[in-house]
Amino acid sequence: MILISMMAMALSAAEAAPVTAKAQEALAPRAGRELYICAKDEASRRAFKREHGEVIFVSAREVVDSRTDGTAWAAPRCITQKEYNRLGKLLGK
Repeated sequence: MILISMMAMALSAAEAAPVTAKAQEALAPRAGRELYICAKDEASRRAFKREHGEVIFVSAREVVDSRTDGTAWAAPRCITQKEYNRLGKLLGK
């Protein structure tokens, strides 16, 4: 089961939105794997980079594939709201 933990960042709601508790529970996180819903504008990228280092966006398919191959992330990853919605559909949530 994939482990995706969503944490509220010290960014404005327009820059990054925390995922609801229900969604977080449905996507039960695995240790060492964090996923944030991020905007793709320059200000959001700078803020995320300042807080977490490198900005790496993942697709819903990459998240699902990581479940089967056991890929762990050393640093948090970003996902767009559209891809997050697609992830929910792929996982049947």
